[in-house]
Amino acid sequence: MTFIGLAHFRLRIPESFTLKDKRRVIKSLKDKISSRFNISIAEVGFQNEKRLSELAIAMVNSDRALIHRSIMQILAIIETDGRCEIIDFSLEWL
Repeated sequence: MTFIGLAHFRLRIPESFTLKDKRRVIKSLKDKISSRFNISIAEVGFQNEKRLSELAIAMVNSDRALIHRSIMQILAIIETDGRCEIIDFSLEWL
């Protein structure tokens, strides 16, 4: 059986004053996460807002627990990053 985990993270980036600032933070965060996990990650919302972003992360595996553990580790990475705060999080199973 194949499981697909889809996580959405809505983020606030309080120290971002321009879109360039925001994109620098988001790119760094995406690179940090994708270097540690075999996932797909993209900014899917608020592309033209300088202090908000929405990231979507998808992971496919035959082990649902592994996907859940990985997404919880990603959640912890984002929470401890310091440059942004999570204002909403959801996890769907497809």
